[in-house]
Amino acid sequence: KIVRGGGAVGGIQLQYLRNFKLRAMSVTRADERCIYVLQCLGGRIVDCETYGHFYDGTTTSYGLSVASSQGIRVINGTHTGGRHGIALGGTFPVRDFLASGTIVDNDDTSGMYCMDSHGNAEFCEWINCTVNNGAMLACVNSRVIGGVYRSAAFPKGALIFNPEVDSDYLDFIGVTALNYAGACAIGVGLSASGINDGRVNIDNVYAMAYRPDGGGYPAVMFIG
Repeated sequence: KIVRGGGAVGGIQLQYLRNFKLRAMSVTRADERCIYVLQCLGGRIVDCETYGHFYDGTTTSYGLSVASSQGIRVINGTHTGGRHGIALGGTFPVRDFLASGTIVDNDDTSGMYCMDSHGNAEFCEWINCTVNNGAMLACVNSRVIGGVYRSAAFPKGALIFNPEVDSDYLDFIGVTALNYAGACAIGVGLSASGINDGRVNIDNVYAMAYRPDGGGYPAVMFIG
């Protein structure tokens, strides 16, 4: 168990490792990054917990940050960060990432979504995850299977895919998406223009969008 004092401090950094396993680690108030996985090839993060808080001036503030790594598996656990509970990105691509049975959340005061991926991530899967304040994913060739995606304070959407480069496929299968804060529940291509999203498969999905002032938004939105 790691407990820090809050602010721009880190918790645990795993770098240049191959096939590591981190189990039942709890990191609290390492508000810059609670767990930082950097330039690793193969690894499992199992039953871990991160509890980070938002602080002014930060551009990170992550619960779990996976950067420039491949073959990372996040199994169960709870990841809460100031801005993002889970963030994928880095200088080099993140590839072959999987999160299964994981709870993801953030600090509402950040005004951000709790699950994030940058545009250099690909071949990512989220299976039966619970995401409590929106997912904004710029990854390509990725799947969301099962799970519940809510947006409690982030207004733009509960589950948004915004690829930054051409994608071959995006799958939404058996997902529940609930937006209580403003716009659509599921969106594809809402920010980037001229990007080919490839095959977009939505199968057995429940989507609900609710705007507190009574205005209307589509529950599912595609922009080409």
